[in-house]
Amino acid sequence: MTSLDNQNLDQVSGDRTVDELIEMTKQTTPACWVGYSGLGLHTSDKSIDALVSLLNINDWTHVRATIDAIGKNKNGLRCEDKLLTFLDNANQFIVTAAIKALSNLLSTRAHDKIKSLTTSGDLVIQQTAIEGLSSIWEFTDFDFFINLYTQTTNEKIRKSIGYVLAEHCNAQNWKMLFNIFSNDSITRHREWAMTIADSFAGDKVLLNLFLNDTDGHIRKKAKELIGALSSL
Repeated sequence: MTSLDNQNLDQVSGDRTVDELIEMTKQTTPACWVGYSGLGLHTSDKSIDALVSLLNINDWTHVRATIDAIGKNKNGLRCEDKLLTFLDNANQFIVTAAIKALSNLLSTRAHDKIKSLTTSGDLVIQQTAIEGLSSIWEFTDFDFFINLYTQTTNEKIRKSIGYVLAEHCNAQNWKMLFNIFSNDSITRHREWAMTIADSFAGDKVLLNLFLNDTDGHIRKKAKELIGALSSL
């Protein structure tokens, strides 16, 4: 199945009716995916009703496409209850689609369930949940992610957690993140730590830590930032 995210949405004509788009979903690939995309972008009440009906199809690839479309539909939150049930589905692709849809729709009710999936044994589901939680963030998630980060050895997952933590770094929690990132084996995290210190520390002392970094780009950037501060 081709992901809706990779579809050229220009293929979807704004002149097509909901009934025409429904008929397109019955065609063979890839035309059927354009039909689902069109329903996701359609603004009428009828489009979301059509998508609810399409969730009953037996083919999981079509259910996944329907979930994706609901997540993009302006009335998608009407299907919140149904989407929440898909978080317990046995199919990895259905679960990840549901996470993305609920995150796109800013479903606060999905927060706790998606948070629980950030420790899933399925790495794809885990990564999707980590990234999805960022849109429905709660204050306590920062400490939770810090702990998860320190306990995780998979570099791909650590990068996903690090990105979300950086998104939610602020004047109250920056030092905690800096302490972890400044000595991290992941180069971009050390660079982010330097940027965090530059944004929140208020002096150049912490920037000195990066003058001897193993990465030349970071050493150069540290010198530039220290020079800029010195000239103020």
